[in-house]
Amino acid sequence: MKKLWKWLALPAALLLCTACGTPYDPNRHQYTPEERSAHYEEYPYDQLPNACGFVIPDDRLLESTVLASDLIVTGTVADAGTTQEVSLLEGIDDGSTAIVTSYQIDVREVLYGSYDGEQLTLRFYWPFQTKPYQGDELFLFLAVGPDYCLPTTASNYSVFVINPPDDRLFALSNKEVLTAFDGRKPKSLEAEIDGIVEGFQSAAEYPYSTGAVALSALTEDSPLYEEYRDIYRDNPYYPEYAEIFE
Repeated sequence: MKKLWKWLALPAALLLCTACGTPYDPNRHQYTPEERSAHYEEYPYDQLPNACGFVIPDDRLLESTVLASDLIVTGTVADAGTTQEVSLLEGIDDGSTAIVTSYQIDVREVLYGSYDGEQLTLRFYWPFQTKPYQGDELFLFLAVGPDYCLPTTASNYSVFVINPPDDRLFALSNKEVLTAFDGRKPKSLEAEIDGIVEGFQSAAEYPYSTGAVALSALTEDSPLYEEYRDIYRDNPYYPEYAEIFE
C-alpha cells in the first residue's frame, strides 16, 4: 500500500496549528509598495531560471512555485536572523562557500507537505532576496534541506507577507501576477494553490520542476503517475520522493 499518507497534506487532512489561536501581533512591520520598489532598484534580479534551467513565463510563476515546493506553510519570524558562512555544496568540502542568513520560523499552519516540528530554520542565500523582520507573519513556499528549509525559488516569488493591520497578503516579488494578491486575504491564495494542485493531478504533461507537493498529489489514475514513479524509483538523490510512490 502506498505511503501517500506521509506526504499528502490537503488542508483539511494535514493541518498543523502550532501557533493556531495565537493572534497576529498588530505592532509588526508593515510593508509598503514603495519599500518593495526601492528594494528592486538595488537588486533588480527577479527573472531567474528554475532548477531545470527554464525561465518561467510570468503567467506560470505561481503554478511552478507551488508544484516545485516540498512544503507550504504560514509562520512567524521568531528572531532577527543569524548570518554565517557555509559550504556552498551540501556535503562537499571543495572550498566554495556562501554567506547565508538563517531565521527561526514558528510554524503556524502547514498547508501542504509534512512537517512535525513547531519551528523550522529558513535560510536565505541570495542578496536579492528580501530579508524579513522579526515578528513578520509569512506565507512560505519551501524546499526542504537536511535540517533547514529554503525558499523554493532563489528570488522573492516564494515569500508573501501577511501584512498588518488587516492581515492581508503582500508579495515580496514585484511581478504583477504575484502583486495581484496584495490586499487579499490569505485564504484567496490558499484557494489558488488548491486549484493548481488539483490541476496537476489530471495533467498529461508538465515541463517544470516538481517537489513533494506535486508528487504527493498524484494518484495511480493520474496521467503522470507512472512517469514520475519511474524517475524517482531507486533515485539516490531524492530518496524522500521515492517514498511517496511506495
